[in-house]
Amino acid sequence: MDKDTIVFAKIKAQLSKFSGIISFVIRLTKRRALVHQCDESFRYIKQSYNLEDIRVRSYKAIRNLIVLVLAVSYFAAVYLGQNLKLKILVERIFLVSKRFFGVPSFFNYAIL
Repeated sequence: MDKDTIVFAKIKAQLSKFSGIISFVIRLTKRRALVHQCDESFRYIKQSYNLEDIRVRSYKAIRNLIVLVLAVSYFAAVYLGQNLKLKILVERIFLVSKRFFGVPSFFNYAIL
């Protein structure tokens, strides 16, 4: 065996000792990214619906209000977002297909 092969074998042995730690760090990073994504989406909902300016008397009222706001934001994101995507798709189809906007005056256009 040459010297490089021995060195790579030693490095591989050392890294195999840390494979459990590396996989733990990767899992921890993915979880933290998911938590950050949830926090950011909730922060966006709070800011867009001005939830910090609403006054209620009890925790139960806050909880019920948050449920309603989350339901409204879900509806706005999913159902209205689908309608917007559909509208953009239809507009794109009309723009690509020039024949929907009328046939030019010269008659051989449809043959081309």
